[in-house]
This record gives sequence, C-alpha cells and structure tokens, in this order.
Amino acid sequence: MEEDLPLTMEGVLPLASLVCLHRGEWARDLDGALVPLGQELVKTAGTGERGAPWHCVFHEGNDCAIHDRAPAQCRLLQCRDTGPVAELLANGKRLTRKRILGAMGGDGERLWELAAAHEESCSIGDVLEDARRLGFSPGAPFPGRERLLQARRELEEPVRFDAAFRDLCRERVEEIRDVLPFLLGRPLAEMLKDVGLTFEDG
Repeated sequence: MEEDLPLTMEGVLPLASLVCLHRGEWARDLDGALVPLGQELVKTAGTGERGAPWHCVFHEGNDCAIHDRAPAQCRLLQCRDTGPVAELLANGKRLTRKRILGAMGGDGERLWELAAAHEESCSIGDVLEDARRLGFSPGAPFPGRERLLQARRELEEPVRFDAAFRDLCRERVEEIRDVLPFLLGRPLAEMLKDVGLTFEDG
C-alpha cells in the first residue's frame, strides 16, 4: 500500500523481497477464488518452496522477521476476520513499481524506464487477456488442439520477447538480477503454463 513506501525506502522491504503481479495475472482473492487482477500489485515475494511457493520470505518458523515494521496488510490480517484487509484493499491506495522506483530517484527512475520498455513491448495484461479469450484460464476445460495451436501462434512472439528481455537484463546488468521479479514480474511463460498453455511440442 502507499503507506508502506517508507518501508521500501528504509530497506525494510528491499526490492529483492518484492514481486510484481501484473494486471490480468491470476491471483487468489480474500475468499480464495482465482481471479484476474484488475491492476498491478506489488507484494512480498514467496520463498518458492515446493508445495507453498508463496510462503512469505519474511516468515521464519512461527515468527515474522519484520513484525515490528510489517506492511499494512500484514498488520491488519486476521485469518478469522478478513474484513479490515478487505476494507484497506477497497479504499487504500496501492503501491506500484513506478511509485517505488520514482521515490528512489536516479537509479530507480532508470529501472522504471527498463520496466516500462518491457511493458510497452510485451504487455503482460494484454497477453493474458488474449489467453483467456482463447479459452485458457485456471480450472477451464482444455479448449482443444485447434485453440492450443492458435494460442501458440498468437502468443509465441511475446513469450520469446519476454524471455529474451530477461536474459539480456541478467547478462548486461548484474546488479538487477535479484530484483527482476519486482521489476518485470514472473516470466510470461510461467504465467501461461499456470493456465495450461505451454509452448512445447505435444
């Protein structure tokens, strides 16, 4: 949330501990339903561990490593009553990559230019909307081989561009490797695989 911006500026929430979820990306709402996001979200990253990939990177044993400086949603969340968090999400201003990077000044603004160039050339939200239009969404029945081939034809170029852009960033700018999940979100191929669309033969 916007009120968490100082946590990023003070290093409590370093960029490497955050991940961007793009507009259109599927995520669970407070009721546990999978829904396409209506706007970009920035959240704490998960550990990626098998079986619980979104297990918070700050969760250690039964404790939170940043409990005294936790983000607004964490402070409000109670498993038995999600009302306060729902109200915050409905009425609060959400923090975005552009806002965080803009507050950092020079280096942050250069990182935003990189993220914006990626989004302009490979709009993740638009690609995910195209996948939905072709019948690929969580829990949907397989739309058939014809649709699979059509989806591969239509979406192969942005998938390749996304992968190549990430590879180039890793090769050319070593200091941003750890922040790519924040800067660019998850790889497009991973998001599409989540809805049953792969670009492998078969």
